Amino acid sequence: MADHELTVSTGTVGAYSKGLLQVAGAGLAIFVAGMTDDRITAIETTQIAAAMVTALLVYVVPNFPAPIVRYAKTAAAVLGAIAVALPPYLEYGWSGLDGENLSLVALQVLTALGVYIAPNTTPLPVVQSAAGAPALAVAPVEAAEPYAFGGA
Repeated sequence: MADHELTVSTGTVGAYSKGLLQVAGAGLAIFVAGMTDDRITAIETTQIAAAMVTALLVYVVPNFPAPIVRYAKTAAAVLGAIAVALPPYLEYGWSGLDGENLSLVALQVLTALGVYIAPNTTPLPVVQSAAGAPALAVAPVEAAEPYAFGGA
């Protein structure tokens, strides 16, 4: 390959940004559950499991370009936030959503908001020279036939 030739590769981090964000939210859920009172209760274990399943679900759901289904990952994240809120609510009622449990729910709601905000597109291609250094060049585009107005 000559020095003037370029190769184009597509980065993958942007395509997985929503899933990675949800995984980070699940990791923070584990951290918050352990740090608030130095122990993890059965309810917190259920909440952590719900956050991890949500992270897997958000990762697995594809990025849809269509107008309505493009929010599928956000819907999965919102359902996960609800799943994190359910165990303390079902056990103690509204009084169960205080302090530590509320912080886990708030964390998952903020993570769902982050999933909504993260772009739903695949990243732009990265153009590199033959030496492997990023190049500030655009691959040539073939000229199209000019549009002819009127009949032939």
